[in-house]
Amino acid sequence: MASAASNPLTSSIAEMLPPSGRALYESDGDDSNEEPGPGALGEESCLGSPAAKEEASPAAQPTPTDRYGFYLDSRRESVQLPAKELARRQAKEATREVKWAKMRNNWEKYATKKKAKLKRRIRKGIPDKLRGEVWDTLGRVPLLKHEHAAGRYAQLCRAANNAARDDPENSTQDMIERDLGRTFPRHSMFATGASHCEGGSCCSDGPPSNGAATCLEGEGLLEPLGLARLRRVLRAYAEYDPEVGYCQGMSFITAMFLVYRPPPPEAVVAHRAASLGCAREGAAFERAEKAQTRGGGEEDGAWAARALFGGESEARQTETRPEASTIIQPLDGAASAGDGARTCGRHQEVRDGARVSSASTTKKALELAEGPAKVGPARGATESRDRVLGEGRAFDEGEERAFWQLVAVMWRPGAGLRDGFKQGLAKVQVNLFVFSKLLANKLPALHRHFESEGVSVSMFATPWYMTIFSNSFPFDFVTRVWDVFMAEGFKVVHRVALGLLKCFAADLARMDFEGLVAFLQHELPNRVDPDLVLDASFGISLKGAHIASLERMSERMHAQG
Repeated sequence: MASAASNPLTSSIAEMLPPSGRALYESDGDDSNEEPGPGALGEESCLGSPAAKEEASPAAQPTPTDRYGFYLDSRRESVQLPAKELARRQAKEATREVKWAKMRNNWEKYATKKKAKLKRRIRKGIPDKLRGEVWDTLGRVPLLKHEHAAGRYAQLCRAANNAARDDPENSTQDMIERDLGRTFPRHSMFATGASHCEGGSCCSDGPPSNGAATCLEGEGLLEPLGLARLRRVLRAYAEYDPEVGYCQGMSFITAMFLVYRPPPPEAVVAHRAASLGCAREGAAFERAEKAQTRGGGEEDGAWAARALFGGESEARQTETRPEASTIIQPLDGAASAGDGARTCGRHQEVRDGARVSSASTTKKALELAEGPAKVGPARGATESRDRVLGEGRAFDEGEERAFWQLVAVMWRPGAGLRDGFKQGLAKVQVNLFVFSKLLANKLPALHRHFESEGVSVSMFATPWYMTIFSNSFPFDFVTRVWDVFMAEGFKVVHRVALGLLKCFAADLARMDFEGLVAFLQHELPNRVDPDLVLDASFGISLKGAHIASLERMSERMHAQG
């Protein structure tokens, strides 16, 4: 199994950056709907004027997000477009949505007879509303899923759960767990923290529709459904491809796919029902154990019974078993609705689906939310909570599509990312060698300056190539790059890497070693404008044959030692 730590080139991706915020793990989105800050974007430069934002103080109200789901209070300095330019781009995207909708209805025609037009439109950016669907098509996700046995993802999830249970010290599982909290930690789908409770006052309005974390008064935080989905996909891939297993960087790519495949309401309610049940069951057992230890007491016993079962009358409210949902796929069999009621019968949002979807949707969710196993008081709250939050018992269709999309980009012929995550990260080193040679050829003055200051491309570009920019750049830039990567392959990564340096070449030429490293690792990602950088990138001519010859040169040099 590959690990970033196994390569002295990178050691650990996280350690490549200074401590200030660990920008590698703080990839926040760009909000195209936000009022522009002071400063304008220069016409001849890819630099924008960064507008510093005041730190948002924790608020009781739900924290607003940008259009991609990143919390606005987490925004780092980024390019602020003038209002007129912002409006122009928004209007253009709306127009593109109409064109893309028509093109989707005649996809085969464009993919075979109008390739040039399709290529141009992809380079201009796939409309955000259609991006997930188009990525599935470009990645041949439906066909890839069909090529495998039915239920393959569910089988992999079960195998991963069993492996995690049988071997808690498993290094792959441990690496995944460590990286979960560092992957888009300020995105509403993956964030944890009471200041970002999306449900209002102790979630009185029900859980958020995207599976974000919610808080329970006096009981701490529930794990977001987004993290549970991310864990399942990464564990399943480690089972699918044991040679690679898991490597740092894969979590960002997978999380990006999940952002465009949000869970259905049934999955949100099912996860919350199971999570709430686990938390309350554990608390009830701990209280019952304490009461038993000191001789018991009627009040203690009654509290424990109410916390665990929610009362007999409440439990009966969801005794009717509905039809199974066709959206959420059970892994280990569906629990009875009665178990679901005994788990979470006290909670209004679980009993009647208030402000979540509908009573029938909630009943479907409860049927699929596995009730807590009957364990003795001595096992306590932690183990009870971990059974659901740590394993996850059901998945949704969007999650499964994200898994097959990950398989597609890892194994894509001629442009797969898999070799870059293998032990030793040899392919990453090949890509960095190619990038260095292309830099010397396309931007010779800047290359000479880097050499004179002792700056190598591995000092800043390693995560660019491992995650295709998804780890630290603004989300609108990342998705634009991935649009083209999905359609054209890996050459665009070299183009964009060169385009970034070309846009900032004049500034970089004035910096010394410390300034270069700090700027390239931290400042540059926050100062890119997607349109201008990509225009500059597509203006750089690269030949596939030349790249292939450089790759062979690198491999020969590596073979010779």
